[in-house]
Amino acid sequence: MLLVHAARLYKTKYQAKQHGYIGINLFAFHTESATNSTEDLTASQRFCHLLTGWFMHPLTFGDYPEITRRNAEKRLPNFTEDESELVKGSFDFIGINHYSTLYVKDNPKSLELEVRDFLADSAVEIQFFSDGASQGGFPIMAWGLQGTLEYFKQFYGNPPIYIHENGQKTNGSNARGYFVWSFLDVFELLDGFVSSFSLYYVDVNDPDLRRYPEVTG
Repeated sequence: MLLVHAARLYKTKYQAKQHGYIGINLFAFHTESATNSTEDLTASQRFCHLLTGWFMHPLTFGDYPEITRRNAEKRLPNFTEDESELVKGSFDFIGINHYSTLYVKDNPKSLELEVRDFLADSAVEIQFFSDGASQGGFPIMAWGLQGTLEYFKQFYGNPPIYIHENGQKTNGSNARGYFVWSFLDVFELLDGFVSSFSLYYVDVNDPDLRRYPEVTG
């Protein structure tokens, strides 16, 4: 996916004439350590590096994070020198979707498994932060998004960011815009019509699908 995204042809042949911008959208979680132990603090940062860095590290530096390579071993493909240069810097902005903060606890035993997935490679246990959850199941907390923006700022050079779903601009991060999710109720990816994140509630039980403004609208 990263190699396809690189879009060398557009950058070299069309961008100067069309003045277009190339971006990629990432689902970004904020992570907090489950305790103040050194192990959990390290695990929280490690999981963020594996989760977001899986894409942002190659896009910024031309290769996967060292911790990702070490834990995934031969299951992670290698970039050739040309591919590394092709991927590095191949974006003009980053779009993020942010809804949740995760508590992260160190779980080194998962690295002993013979067959491992992404979470096992991360060597962590995760729990969704649920205090003050909204009706749709996600808590309303600006500080989680602030932490996510700060992560991009500190580790990836403060790239131009558009918040495609949920959030606010803050803390000197290079956030260029915010797109609310969503204007009207839609059939959500994870739970259909159970969740509502919209500015206008749609009564799906009404044959006329009447719409009502939410308090947030």
